[in-house]
Amino acid sequence: MCNPDFQQACDQVGDLYSLNELPNTDWPVASDYELIRPFNDADCKRSCLEDCRCAAAVFRGNNCWKKHLPLLNGRADNRLNNTAFVKLRSIPQSPIPQVPVPQVPKAKKHNTSIIVVSILLGSSVFVNFILVGALCLGFFLYYQKKLRINADKTCLESNLRYFTYKELMEATEGFKEELGRGSCGIVYVSIKMLAILF
Repeated sequence: MCNPDFQQACDQVGDLYSLNELPNTDWPVASDYELIRPFNDADCKRSCLEDCRCAAAVFRGNNCWKKHLPLLNGRADNRLNNTAFVKLRSIPQSPIPQVPVPQVPKAKKHNTSIIVVSILLGSSVFVNFILVGALCLGFFLYYQKKLRINADKTCLESNLRYFTYKELMEATEGFKEELGRGSCGIVYVSIKMLAILF
């Protein structure tokens, strides 16, 4: 879409505008609002300059098509064999006073908020790791205790007796007689136990 950078006015049409000539250029019928014929190219130009609604005029043969804004879907093609006249403002507009835009210093709040959010997220991750570690340790200790209790129950239920070191020393008479060696250690014979068994 082609839009001018100025507002077209119908009151002082005279020397405010000029026409820029574009060979082999056209816009589709959608922006046509008037067809004048028979006309020559000078009359086509003058007619567009005097008409405040005219944004461009296309001259082909003896025909002059006036176009209004917006100029949509323009095209340049050597097969068109026409001339387009586009209306431009010839007198520069009075300059708009440039008001300096004050430079806003970078907000410290923005930097501060980034730091605060980073600290909060970091501490949150740290606290979560501590909580997960504490939960894992709690489950580990709970199951160790449960295994120990179950082991004690199975020993009691199998009618096995625990012997103290002192009782074993007395039974083997100071670990005097060696019965054999195994992968777990040395096996001693208890003389009292042999006496009971035989």
